[in-house]
Amino acid sequence: MRWVLALWLLAAPARADYWTRLLEPDRARAQRLVQEGNAQLSPALALGLLSAAGLPGDFAAQRALAVEGARTRFALAMQLDPSRREARLAHALTLSEDDEPSRRAAIEELHALRTLDPLYEAEQVAFQLGVLHARGRELDAARSEYERALALHDDPARQPTILLDLAEVLMFQGELSRAVALYERAAREADANGRVLALWGQAVALDRMGEHAQALVDARRAIASDRAPFAALQRLGVFFVPAYEREYYEALGHLALDELEHGTHAREALHGFERYLQADGGSGPFAQDARDHIAALRP
Repeated sequence: MRWVLALWLLAAPARADYWTRLLEPDRARAQRLVQEGNAQLSPALALGLLSAAGLPGDFAAQRALAVEGARTRFALAMQLDPSRREARLAHALTLSEDDEPSRRAAIEELHALRTLDPLYEAEQVAFQLGVLHARGRELDAARSEYERALALHDDPARQPTILLDLAEVLMFQGELSRAVALYERAAREADANGRVLALWGQAVALDRMGEHAQALVDARRAIASDRAPFAALQRLGVFFVPAYEREYYEALGHLALDELEHGTHAREALHGFERYLQADGGSGPFAQDARDHIAALRP
């Protein structure tokens, strides 16, 4: 589970002054295009910029139009003024889609920005690269970028997001103890929404460590802290890599609830772990954990 709700909104460039408009018309037009693109991008950010998954049809169409309009303006601004850094960053964000060509293009754009100015929005560039590499299951690269973003962060409010995403990568790299430590840290530092996500991640990591009793305790804490069971796992901006990882989280939650509600969630837990194992193909790093749960749950 990774969290991208806390995307940094792009700062609007200052309005071009009279002499810039007169003596450098291309630069002034690029500045205006970035302003227009940012205005179009804001609604898309609110709808979940990095993915249209889970959006109703009308919202997905609205988002697609907003992103395409912003992307066109940012691309033209880059042509008019190749040194305009905010246009490069914004253009990369509009390329951050689910399909592989867009993902690769966004990575290239962000690396080009880093080459142009290594210090410009360095934390955000590293974080977005981490998200993009994570989507492609490029775990070493994702880990490197998340660790870089964590070292560069200058706003405590953003740190829990980075911690959560880094913990997920570490879990898939088999570093479960360190992942649990980062989830615990994120739970202490995050707001209410972030704390719920941290508890979910912590529960799953503990379960995969063999600490099943504590995992169920933390899963129940996550459910009790949310506005509704599993709501945090379905929130816009929360995504899973691979997508079927969601099945494991929800199955563990049903298992936790089953202990409280006397067997009423056992079937949901069983079906969730079975769906996870089927999608996984039985060869993933946590397939055996799912098999163990299935064996324990079957009559």
